[in-house]
Amino acid sequence: MIIFIDVFFRHPDRNCSPGVEGADKILEPVGTRMQAYHKSLWSFFSSIKLAVVLLILIALTSIAGTLLPQNEGAAEFVSRLNPAAENIWRIMGLDNIYHSWWFRLLLAALALNLTFCTLERLPGALKTYRSPLKPDRQKPFQALPPDQTVSVASPPAEASRAISGILTRRYSRTENCESGGSLYFAAEKGRLSIFGVHMVHASVLLILAGALIGSFLGFQAYVNIPEGGATGTVYLRATREPLKLGFVVQCNAFNVEFYETGAPKEYRSELVFKSENSEPLKQIVKVNHPAVYNGVKFYQSTYGTMRGGIVRLKAEKLDEPGVQSMIEAVPGGGAPLPGGKGMVRIVDVRDRFIAGGTAVLLSVDTPDEKDITFWIFENPEAARSSLPAPMALSRKFDPSAAEPFHFQFLDMERRYYTGLQANKDPGVPLVWSGFILIIVGFLVAFFHPHRRIRARIVPAAGETSISIAGWSKRNPMGLEQEIQTILAEIVHRLSPGGRTDT
Repeated sequence: MIIFIDVFFRHPDRNCSPGVEGADKILEPVGTRMQAYHKSLWSFFSSIKLAVVLLILIALTSIAGTLLPQNEGAAEFVSRLNPAAENIWRIMGLDNIYHSWWFRLLLAALALNLTFCTLERLPGALKTYRSPLKPDRQKPFQALPPDQTVSVASPPAEASRAISGILTRRYSRTENCESGGSLYFAAEKGRLSIFGVHMVHASVLLILAGALIGSFLGFQAYVNIPEGGATGTVYLRATREPLKLGFVVQCNAFNVEFYETGAPKEYRSELVFKSENSEPLKQIVKVNHPAVYNGVKFYQSTYGTMRGGIVRLKAEKLDEPGVQSMIEAVPGGGAPLPGGKGMVRIVDVRDRFIAGGTAVLLSVDTPDEKDITFWIFENPEAARSSLPAPMALSRKFDPSAAEPFHFQFLDMERRYYTGLQANKDPGVPLVWSGFILIIVGFLVAFFHPHRRIRARIVPAAGETSISIAGWSKRNPMGLEQEIQTILAEIVHRLSPGGRTDT
């Protein structure tokens, strides 16, 4: 339409009402321009150069996605940027490159380019695949090297049986005919390798389609569920926005085992998945052993303890040796000191804190001093040895800081929470199909090359001349070796004592 308007307003008789002849003159350049436009557009999208440029851009983007901090790790980096750079960062989605609009556009452009390249070359491949063998072609035997022709004493009929048997055994498709007093044979194998490159193209398209589907319809999220708790919401890693799952995940139990060093040995969650349309499903989730429900895969990511468990302490008066009292309180709560003179509050609890195991931050009010804050440890000796000397001597780490009391950590009722990573990628089946197809495509293209062998039997005075010609899409050295092998086998079969049966 735009081209038609452009041509119309450039026509010298645009103020007239052209007749049929004038209309033909106008429409003729329009058709030519439209045809040229379509041809140039097709050439652009089917260009190998475009594919190379897109692959380079995608590779550079992948490098950037590796070097630049992504998702949660980008927050600190972005905070150091000036407002203009931060705005560009947000618009370009550099904190989540693989889900950014421009990276998706690159993938879509590559998919379009591969589609055009395949459609451009597929008709030629189909023509080659369907082409008949035509055994009596003379051109393959022109200027044939002398070492591809042998003469035998056997009659043509016997030579024909030997060649037919050899070619039938070696090749999937054979044809023969008689022309001009000579016998001709044609054999072919590896025709499917013609489509090897197209299979690779199709596999890449499947992978790109899977990547785009996963990018648009999938998500990466996380959720922390307390032991005995349940939730139907996860939080997106990129934006931390809540996302409804459509079903409920309940953590019935959480178990963790530790090495002697204090490092976690194994931790696992006993989960129950519930939805309205199905029975509850119980699954165990461990590290590297995820659970899958309704297309969402749940990985064991982390764990921790939650506030609410009772902390038990022992308080001993230094001026009255042997007088001890048990104190119980919850994090954020408090209890009276022995004798009722003062209060102790549990400000914070840290699990696996440095080398001292569980650490409790206490705030003590005595008649002599208010708000004395210090840490006590499950393993005070290990904690003291791991701290720098000035810190180890600090009042902040002295269990006797609130004189005349000495505090000791006994135990704590632990209530764990499980940290799960929830991922959904509906494009994974397509990606796996693409990888399988690309392997098949490479195997077909490189290990089963398209190859044609032609043989000609020419009767001569007292002997029979046999010529072998061949064509191969790749590996010409392998073709020459195969021709010599076939000639040697023909000579052996037709020699006295050799096999001539098929």
